[in-house]
Amino acid sequence: MTLDAIAAAAANERGALATTLLAAEARRGGEVWAPLCGEPCAAGMEAIYEGYLLHYGRPRLFAPHDDGERLLCGDHLYAQGLVWIAAIGDLAAIDALATLIGTAAAVRARGDLDGDLWAATALALAGVIDYEGLSRAARALRLENDGLPLAALIAGRDVVEAQLAHARLTA
Repeated sequence: MTLDAIAAAAANERGALATTLLAAEARRGGEVWAPLCGEPCAAGMEAIYEGYLLHYGRPRLFAPHDDGERLLCGDHLYAQGLVWIAAIGDLAAIDALATLIGTAAAVRARGDLDGDLWAATALALAGVIDYEGLSRAARALRLENDGLPLAALIAGRDVVEAQLAHARLTA
C-alpha cells in the first residue's frame, strides 16, 4: 500500500516527520490519487498530496503540533514525492507535479478548490491526459482563474468522482 510506504519512509527520518507520524491505527483515510495515476507514480503522487494536506487540509498520516511542524513536514513530503518520481526518469511528470504544487498553492491562496487540478494531474501521470493539455489548463487556472479547461479534461471520467469527493472534504 502506498500510504504504508510513505509512513515507513517517514518513520526512518529524524525530526518532525518521524515524531508527528500517527500510529497505524490512528491514521485517517486511504489512497486518493494512486488509483488514478497508477504505478510507478502512486507513492510520489500520494506523498505530494499528503504534503499538500499538511499545508492546507487534514493530513491522513501525521499530527503536527504547530504550524511550523505542519509546514516543515509538508515541504519534506513535497520533496520526497518529487524524488520518488525523479527516480522513474520521467521529466514531464516532474514538470507536471511542480506545476501542480505551484498552481494548487495559488488556487488555495484565492480560497478556491483545486480537485480538478489534482485529478487531471493524476490522469496525466497515467498517460490518459497529455502533459501539454494539462499544462495549458493549469496555466488558465493559475493565471486567469479559469477552471473550465481542467473540467473539460476530466469530464466523463467516473473514476474521478471518489477523488473529487475526498478533495472537497479536505478543503
